[in-house]
Amino acid sequence: MSSPDRTTAVFTIQAAADPGVLPQAVGLFAKHGLIPSRWVGNAHAGDSRLFLTIEVDGMAEDVAHRLANGLRSPLCVETVVMDSRAALARRA
Repeated sequence: MSSPDRTTAVFTIQAAADPGVLPQAVGLFAKHGLIPSRWVGNAHAGDSRLFLTIEVDGMAEDVAHRLANGLRSPLCVETVVMDSRAALARRA
């Protein structure tokens, strides 16, 4: 991985539309002392699904993989995809 402060781990989660999914997901990051830099959630009532995208800047690859595995453990979570990408340069 290039410089850790310029890399963002992106977690995309699909789960059943259950009220416990969001606090469980965010709680897992909190347990590791991490604050997501961005998170987006959408609920689709028509198919009873919840879609979350959580991004964390400066995360090591091994920690990101452990968190992805932890996000997969709740029964209502259907899929978790973890990817990392270089953060875009921000204009000063």
